[in-house]
Amino acid sequence: MGKLRSAFLEFLEEYDREYVQFLKEQGWLNLKTGGPVVTEIEPLLRPYLYHEGLIPESNLQKALDVSILAGTVCEALGTTAAAIDWYKIGQHRYRGGRLYSRHLDKGWPDVSVREDAGRQQLETAICATRVGNHGRARQLYEWAAQNFGFSEREIAILEDKKDKTHIVLWTNLSYCAYALLCLGRWAEALSTAERGEAYFRRDRHWKDKTYEPIILYPIVQAVARYKLDPSPENRRKAIEMLSPQAVASRNHVGHLWALFHLYNLRALHPDLAQPPADELPLEERARQGADACVKWMAEGSLMLDGTPESLKRLDETMRAVFRSLDSEEKRKQALFLWGSYFGEVVRRELAGGQWRAHGKTMTDIAVDWELGEAELHLWAYRHVRAYVTGKVAQGLYALWRETEQAYIDLGLAANLED
Repeated sequence: MGKLRSAFLEFLEEYDREYVQFLKEQGWLNLKTGGPVVTEIEPLLRPYLYHEGLIPESNLQKALDVSILAGTVCEALGTTAAAIDWYKIGQHRYRGGRLYSRHLDKGWPDVSVREDAGRQQLETAICATRVGNHGRARQLYEWAAQNFGFSEREIAILEDKKDKTHIVLWTNLSYCAYALLCLGRWAEALSTAERGEAYFRRDRHWKDKTYEPIILYPIVQAVARYKLDPSPENRRKAIEMLSPQAVASRNHVGHLWALFHLYNLRALHPDLAQPPADELPLEERARQGADACVKWMAEGSLMLDGTPESLKRLDETMRAVFRSLDSEEKRKQALFLWGSYFGEVVRRELAGGQWRAHGKTMTDIAVDWELGEAELHLWAYRHVRAYVTGKVAQGLYALWRETEQAYIDLGLAANLED
């Protein structure tokens, strides 16, 4: 159950094969790591470093262009050494100064010009952070924060008087807030994220809530709030928002870009990314429960593979197993394992779901999906208990199908074509 959703995993593996094939064709494949041979590529890039006007040969430029997502793909697949090799190449992607040199004599450049520079600066800064080149990263974060920012005059122009906001405004403020967070400027990051999110919420014409700048807003705010006020509740929220599931989406490319930014924050804040066991978020506890369920059921020769179809097998056996348990403690543990497995199967199939506690007991915990006014709740533990005790006839598989249809009908799926 700790595995990625099958469709996203296939997407990652396909991309990884393409990157490996490219490296093989160029003779740059590191057979030990599965990433690029950095010691061969960096010398070839050296003549182009810090000279934005010089364009590398096509094969070198492609290595730079794919380095960011290639590194993220490898990290998502668990091949960290290959990811670091790619990030070492990616740290050279942006080779200019605060602004493109062709715009330096034209006064303060247009928003679109700054945005293009800022995007490359931020992506390169993240790669530099991941390989320990912190001085270079800090300079790039500072430039990116400036280029993604706006003057009050620009904001006034971009604001629309009909209760919607130009997409450039709330998109760029998201990345500005992210860069400020990476600089440790917590208060500025928080205020920028809050302002940008407010502009987004005024834009009623934007439907895709899995768009990466939108996903970054709650993450930046959660981490910044914790840094400004390290209360237990703020810490819990920050830990929750730095979980990979916080950026899950059925839009695979968007999901990958969000992971690129998230992995960087997890590396910058290891205390939040890997908290002690007693601080694990509900999601992690449920994941561990789901894994334990798979092992427990396998002891009785029932194989569970994390697919919705496996819920049919649970439907056929849970009641008999539950009746055979000889203590209340064992029955309670069984309900936790089955409910965790059920909830994790559905949550991983229907992107965007979050485990949340609506009360103090296990049956008050649900998987929630939210999109504006649309809400969907799966009371996994509550339904398992009702099913095994005979209070409801509907099994787990039937409830999965019902939940999936509601997910589609409510418009919670950003991209239903997996």
